Amino acid sequence: MAIILTTLLPGTALSLAWPAEYLILGGWVALGALVYRLAPSAVPEARVGEVLFGRR
Repeated sequence: MAIILTTLLPGTALSLAWPAEYLILGGWVALGALVYRLAPSAVPEARVGEVLFGRR
């Protein structure tokens, strides 16, 4: 996780090249958010508590 966060800090040896790599990263984040939003839920909303916490 630290390596991923370090790539976002400018001036480090691991930082992304401006602006191309930041635009690519932003595009992947936007695509992931869109797919997450549009994908059907595997668990019905009424059962979320049961799945997460084991309650019945």
